[in-house]
Amino acid sequence: MFLKRLDHELHLTEPQKTQIRSLLTSKRAKVTAYEDEIRKTTRADIRGTLTPDQQTGFDAMVARHDVERRKRETP
Repeated sequence: MFLKRLDHELHLTEPQKTQIRSLLTSKRAKVTAYEDEIRKTTRADIRGTLTPDQQTGFDAMVARHDVERRKRETP
């Protein structure tokens, strides 16, 4: 989507599109890994504040959320 907008506004050459696509793909992997780490540590912090009963409910809620997120992320 971003590449299309760049191309539309800047009239990129094919080599530029190829190079930018590669950059965006490699950076996206880094962003995803960072987001995953933040999600993991935040969940652990939240879980640590909950009672055992609440932790069980939280774990179920997180599992449902992860299933929905994977559905959205899968092309």
